[in-house]
Amino acid sequence: MYKKLQYVLIILSLAVVIFLSMESLYPHLPGLMGGSQQTFMIDQTKGNVKNELLKLAEAHHVSFAKRFVLPDAKAPEGMSYTYEQIGNVKLPSYLPIQKSQKVIKESPDTTNYVVVGKGYTAKQAVSDLDKSGNHALSFSLDNTFTVLRYFISEPPLWYIFLILLFIYITLLLAEYVSVIKKDRDRAFSRVYQEASCF
Repeated sequence: MYKKLQYVLIILSLAVVIFLSMESLYPHLPGLMGGSQQTFMIDQTKGNVKNELLKLAEAHHVSFAKRFVLPDAKAPEGMSYTYEQIGNVKLPSYLPIQKSQKVIKESPDTTNYVVVGKGYTAKQAVSDLDKSGNHALSFSLDNTFTVLRYFISEPPLWYIFLILLFIYITLLLAEYVSVIKKDRDRAFSRVYQEASCF
């Protein structure tokens, strides 16, 4: 009985933690550089880099999402992250489009970009941009510790995790006590049978 309850609790715990983790991390996704996204930063430009990016996007059937970071009191960390689509591939929902043409026109090209599409990497984009006289750097694709930091910084997730851990430990102790009782009953039964033989 307790074994079944443990298995059910483990499955439910994993489902709850995964769901709440995704709910908690989703608002931060637009600001995460790296991870599963192919990202790079242009820190020096030569000429019209947007035209160069459009040519690369058309040639490799991808889009580039140019990132804008703006102060926003309502957003996580007090900053909002929006993007301009450069190319024909539609941006995913977690890369919200910047709708203000004023922001787009006034923002410099020296910022971060996300490659949207398959078959073309950030390193390839950096190499192609460098060849045309620009200077860019690709980001590491390992965002493990960043995601872990967001998980640790969310107290509700910790509370739920501790509650589930407490329940699991309680079930383990209950099973242990049950096993001890069964062993004791068997021992008493054996002693009783041996005594009755005399």
